[in-house]
Amino acid sequence: MITSSNSNTTIATHSYSKECSISCCTFNVHSFKTDGKVDNRQLVLNYFIENQYDIIGMNEAYEKLKKIKKKYLKRGPGGPRTVVGVQFEGNSCVEFAFVTHLDYIQETMRIQQLAEVMNFMAEFMQFDLSSPQKAPKYVLMGDFNAMNRKEYTSDFWKFLQDMRDKRKWEPVSSDLMNCLFDTRNQVQKHHKILSKLAQQLAIIDPWRQKNKDKLFDGTPNTSSSRFHTRIDYILCSQAMQTLVSESYIDLRENTLLISDHNPVVVRLVSKNDDNI
Repeated sequence: MITSSNSNTTIATHSYSKECSISCCTFNVHSFKTDGKVDNRQLVLNYFIENQYDIIGMNEAYEKLKKIKKKYLKRGPGGPRTVVGVQFEGNSCVEFAFVTHLDYIQETMRIQQLAEVMNFMAEFMQFDLSSPQKAPKYVLMGDFNAMNRKEYTSDFWKFLQDMRDKRKWEPVSSDLMNCLFDTRNQVQKHHKILSKLAQQLAIIDPWRQKNKDKLFDGTPNTSSSRFHTRIDYILCSQAMQTLVSESYIDLRENTLLISDHNPVVVRLVSKNDDNI
């Protein structure tokens, strides 16, 4: 196992064979407290032992380990942000994995942070963003604190807006996800920067592709966060699109008790090893 962590992010991996079936999981463990503020360390440990994921990204976790390259991004309203990266060798499913945790207060800050994350990814992967070559096979996972308007019913989107108004939070926004997946219609400077990076890194959302008809309507225990929204993601490069066998939010009854977030899982299967 290889691990690296700080106040926001941790990534861990198991060893694997060349004939790969790789499972990835991202989980915000809520500073090792349940939604009821009870210590959840044993619950988290039991969950990972039970499921034996190959690649694990954790948010709101901290251990003093320094095995993997990481970069501290500049401070913002939500405090310091970090991206952690790891490279794999001899695997046909995943070449690189990254985990991050974006700001929870401002969408504009999240957009700038994710652009920094993606620039770091390109540097870490030694991928020339101006190159016509395909981006490497990578996963980017974590708590993005961002929503995609296309995944919500109109009534629930309005409910979220009203709730945020009452709590004096930021308005609901789909700007970050629009930058990633609606790249042609961006006009603001920072939006254009992120959109271009998304195109260059050929980023896709496996969950959306496997759940095309899913709309969140506020029904409890159907999403990744306590507000019944999807804000936790495992994204990957387009080169991995045919490898995705499953992408889901783990909503099993016992899992719902662990944190104020629910784990997100992607399973990748390589049909052959020709591209190792």
